[in-house]
Amino acid sequence: MITPEAGNGDSSTPRNRLQDSVVLVSTSEIVLKSPYVKGSLLRALVEHLRWKLRRAGFRDFKTMIDGGRIVVSGLKDSDAAEVCSQVFGVAATASAIRLPSEPSTLVEEVSRYADDFLSENDSFAVRVRVVGQYPTSSREIERNVGSAVLARLGKDKVSVDLDHPKKTIHVEIRGDSLYLYERHIEGCGGLPYSCQGRLVAMLSEDIDTAVASWLMMKRGSHVIPLFIETTGGHEQKMVDMARKLREFAPVNEYRLVIAPFLETAKSISSVKEEQCKWLLHKRMMYRVACSVAKKLCALGIITGERLDIDSRTLLNLSTIDEVAGFAVYRPLIGLGEMEVQTLARRIGLCEVRAQGEENASISREEPVLIELDRIRAIEKDLHVDLLVQNALQKTRKIDL
Repeated sequence: MITPEAGNGDSSTPRNRLQDSVVLVSTSEIVLKSPYVKGSLLRALVEHLRWKLRRAGFRDFKTMIDGGRIVVSGLKDSDAAEVCSQVFGVAATASAIRLPSEPSTLVEEVSRYADDFLSENDSFAVRVRVVGQYPTSSREIERNVGSAVLARLGKDKVSVDLDHPKKTIHVEIRGDSLYLYERHIEGCGGLPYSCQGRLVAMLSEDIDTAVASWLMMKRGSHVIPLFIETTGGHEQKMVDMARKLREFAPVNEYRLVIAPFLETAKSISSVKEEQCKWLLHKRMMYRVACSVAKKLCALGIITGERLDIDSRTLLNLSTIDEVAGFAVYRPLIGLGEMEVQTLARRIGLCEVRAQGEENASISREEPVLIELDRIRAIEKDLHVDLLVQNALQKTRKIDL
């Protein structure tokens, strides 16, 4: 805080200001929808914000829609804006103070705010947004406020820098409310959770399907994590991964589904054609996942397949998808390793391990197109229907 110079006014004089601490929430693509759809999505988003805040321990807050913003009042903790940013459908959040937008006092209010916000030698800029009718334009307000701040704090202590300011004073005028804040927090974006139906995600030992699941959650899907247990010793990791996804799911009940696959994997290991085993394995996993999806009334399944992991995937996608019977979503299909890791850090999956030796060896193999008739012939001897039914009967759920 900078002490005002003599002759520039005394800000220490007490004055009754109707000031309120709020969180401003801006939406992403919801504003582009039709009025009916927009209203429905906004109501869902408000409920999700309430759920997220209550889960984080916040109480006694109120929500309202002010034009294109959702305003959450009664929150004194600055962490509330960070919590709200982790809700799908939110483009950005900001911890703000709300004041009356009286034209006669606006410049003074903003300059008083700058007094607390700016430090000596700071450069600053004022960004104003006016929604609706107001006597003064945003450009004129920016000029007036900038001049008032310089006069109040001293030109030798702070400076204006419109291109690369050290700090930015954000001013939003909406009707009879004036909002002042320092910075935006980037939100998840996308659409409100669960507005697009259910999908089942095939979690695996790496983080790819968790990232793919998050991307489909961002598009409004209610994602049910499924771990098809091909080997032992990975259940706790799957639980931890599903719990991370659960943080973004504003629902009271969220479960990880575990389907045993050890017996099926053992049957496939007896097949003599080595090049066919991986494809048989994938087709069987798809059958199990789609059977679970059908049981849970889902609309499709999610996988984390990427072309730079398995060089045979592109050649054999149609053979794999033949057994699905449901839509298969592969949001990572064209992404590289670094892009996936960036998303994983964004989600909070900090322990991003490199691809294991098995995946590395697969990516070095020469692509092989396996004939569908040969795969079908082998599957007749495997009794795939019995294997799938056995896996479904032993399926269990873990509450998260």
